[in-house]
Amino acid sequence: MIITWPVPFWDNMANKAGFLKEEHHESVMDKTKLFSVVKEGGFEVIEYKKFMFAPISFLPYLNIPVSIDFSLAFDDMIQRLKMFNLLFVNQVVVCKKL
Repeated sequence: MIITWPVPFWDNMANKAGFLKEEHHESVMDKTKLFSVVKEGGFEVIEYKKFMFAPISFLPYLNIPVSIDFSLAFDDMIQRLKMFNLLFVNQVVVCKKL
């Protein structure tokens, strides 16, 4: 199973900025809560990481298109520099049934 969820800080910022006018999330899920939900469901976490670098993810709001391939390649490059970890807006958990 693959679960993606916005990082709570960035979800809150997007709401305050009005980017999600007609959308909202029913709950906030940080890494700890995601892991808890996965384990309660009888799954084992295989991988966790953050993705979608904030400066790149903001470009479409400026009507600047960004390809998926470019975004993924940029994420891969930036993720190696741990100091930028706080600038990823989404998180993904890959898990398998126990």
